[in-house]
Amino acid sequence: MTRRLRNIHAACVLLAFAFSAHAADPWAISDAPFRAVVKAKSPPNVPDAGWAIEMPELGQSTANMGDVVLADAKGQPMPVAKVWRGEGQKVILLAQSLPAASESYVYFGGNRQRRGTPWNPKVSLLMETRRIPPGTKMDAWPDLEAAWKSAKAADGAGFVSQIAHGENPFGESVNFLTRYTGWLKTDGKKLGLYTMSSDASFVLVNDKFEFGWPGKHGAQANAKSVPQKEVNTLAGLTRIDYFHAKEGGGAPTMLLGWMKGGAPAVIPAGEWAHAGQTEIVRVEHVQGWPVPVADVQLRSYIGWRNLWLYETHCALSGTLPAGWTATWEWDDGAKIEGARCERVVAGSDPVKVFLRLKSGANEVRALRRIDFPNGPQHVETNDEGARNRYLAMFDRENPALLAPESVKVGFMFMAEFGSDQQIGKWGSAWIAKNPDINDPLWAKGQVARLRALAQTDPKGALAELHKFDAATRKKYAKELGLCELDILVFGLKDASAVQFAGRIAFENPNSDLARIAKIRIGDLYRLLGRGREAVEHYRAVQKTVADETQGRKFAAQDRGYSITIADLIAQGYRFEAEAKLAEWEIEHPMAKFDSDFLLLRARVLMLFGRWNEALQEIESFGKMNPDSPYQIPADYYRARALWELGKKDDARKLWQGIAKNFPKHEMARESERLGAQK
Repeated sequence: MTRRLRNIHAACVLLAFAFSAHAADPWAISDAPFRAVVKAKSPPNVPDAGWAIEMPELGQSTANMGDVVLADAKGQPMPVAKVWRGEGQKVILLAQSLPAASESYVYFGGNRQRRGTPWNPKVSLLMETRRIPPGTKMDAWPDLEAAWKSAKAADGAGFVSQIAHGENPFGESVNFLTRYTGWLKTDGKKLGLYTMSSDASFVLVNDKFEFGWPGKHGAQANAKSVPQKEVNTLAGLTRIDYFHAKEGGGAPTMLLGWMKGGAPAVIPAGEWAHAGQTEIVRVEHVQGWPVPVADVQLRSYIGWRNLWLYETHCALSGTLPAGWTATWEWDDGAKIEGARCERVVAGSDPVKVFLRLKSGANEVRALRRIDFPNGPQHVETNDEGARNRYLAMFDRENPALLAPESVKVGFMFMAEFGSDQQIGKWGSAWIAKNPDINDPLWAKGQVARLRALAQTDPKGALAELHKFDAATRKKYAKELGLCELDILVFGLKDASAVQFAGRIAFENPNSDLARIAKIRIGDLYRLLGRGREAVEHYRAVQKTVADETQGRKFAAQDRGYSITIADLIAQGYRFEAEAKLAEWEIEHPMAKFDSDFLLLRARVLMLFGRWNEALQEIESFGKMNPDSPYQIPADYYRARALWELGKKDDARKLWQGIAKNFPKHEMARESERLGAQK
């Protein structure tokens, strides 16, 4: 996926309104549930361009905007042209005139056709973009004209100052079509026009095709090579239509210029007709109820694994009156209560959310479409603060309510960055919605679910694992086998782990999997306090690893592994640290007695949220290495595990002891802070 995104903060906000009961002016159209209060600001530079009114489309207007009526303060209809409607986005109107001293009203909604007063303005300068249909040809004007007419998926539309853009302001800047419609101030003489574009562009003058730059190409051109033509104009205003197509990667370019003094120049904004500017003062409900207008901000995005993840914040514009509740109902099944809502949304296709307001039997709702234009701040997954915000938003979701694609996105993100408990929640939802055992994510989801359950209920996790049929157990023998072995050893300290590990070793001879299985037998004895038997099993495995130094290398090797793994932990690279630990464990199982291996393993387990297992490893380390210089870090991380397991008083005592007894230690200050927390 290719997308040009600038590192600037931008809010994707349609319009913001204050709630208000309707004012003293009478409600002229009683069957219209809504009206927008409009106030004139600055006049048009050409009278026939009209006054632009842009108001929210709440999912309450008809497709042809036949429900929309413009009236003055006395309720008398006023001429208005209906220019553009985007469901859940906005409605664009052009009023013929607006009073300067009083407010006007746009009545709408109710799914009713109403009689209004139309007029025919000179629409200028309007830009609209749509998604490019598959198979679009752009080598000739008729092909692009046909593509435009067949393109049904609109990004958006709005009035602009010039035909000069380097991006799609309404959606993705790839695979889109653009149309500008405007009226240029002219004197009836010939005028030299040129186009620069990437890709194709075509220029129509007074509804007649004049010239273009067809095909797929970049925007590089000079004064001699740029596509240009002298065209006939009218006295007063000449209509211009500019069509553009962009397919694939690279930055788009859309520019219409003219030749002045033999040199190319962009047509200045003041040479185009422009509509007058207005202000939407408020949107009102006929009953005086609050109007569900949503204010949406895309605060940041993460480009990760071919996905665009957006930090999306939604808020009800205005204050929710007492007795009213708000619910956000997303098109992927999410449902969030409250006047504010925040979640991670996977772009870049538009999404829809219904904002529902209720008070007893009274209910009013509105639709809001959320688009993903260029602009939000880019953040990286290695930015801990940003990553934690995204994790928190995913964690607040109920994945069981979501559509499969949304669950997949959340599960993939949690599987990479979340705790076992978080991964398990999303993994369970993914499996429920996609029970195909051939899916690459199936085994990951099952193991995550079982490991999360094993933290609090290892017997239950083992029972769940035993529900798989023989074919499934065979297909994922390694993943499910190691998971079961870990539950037996670290979760239950069950003697049956010895036989189970032996079977794994027998079925996978001369492999790393066999060595790990045998090491787990040593781990079981170690956790049971049977140190001599643990050492025997570790040494038996170690003998199978080639060592030309007869053990002389281990001290240096252990130190190298320790430094590398500590560095990976510090950087948050938990999967890499886990893999390095496994490599170390196979090379030198006795490192569990001779180094800080167990302490480092506990810290890696903490990164996955496996607090019970981490605590066991720290306590085992303390028993086997009572005089180790690592005892202070061991107490520090033991306190971390106890805190997460709900034993906060015990954790505080350990931290306070470090701060009091070892004030010069590098962990003393942080221990003092943690020991003081409630």
